[in-house]
Amino acid sequence: MELPGVEKEDIQLNVIEDIVEVKAKDFFKRVNLPTQTTDPEKATSKYRNGVLEINVPKRPKQKDERPGKKIKIE
Repeated sequence: MELPGVEKEDIQLNVIEDIVEVKAKDFFKRVNLPTQTTDPEKATSKYRNGVLEINVPKRPKQKDERPGKKIKIE
């Protein structure tokens, strides 16, 4: 996300359930996350040269989320 002229201290970055919110001066943006595949608890961010980079990694699959196979009933 490009935020030219904004100081790092003026940026508020929040993760609320399945949404990332970015607030900075007159700028506000919400980005929806795919709730079943991301891990907002491990989210990180970097801000350099007016560019905000947000990384929200995929979470590992849970045991009950194994890929399945459809079985034909005869």
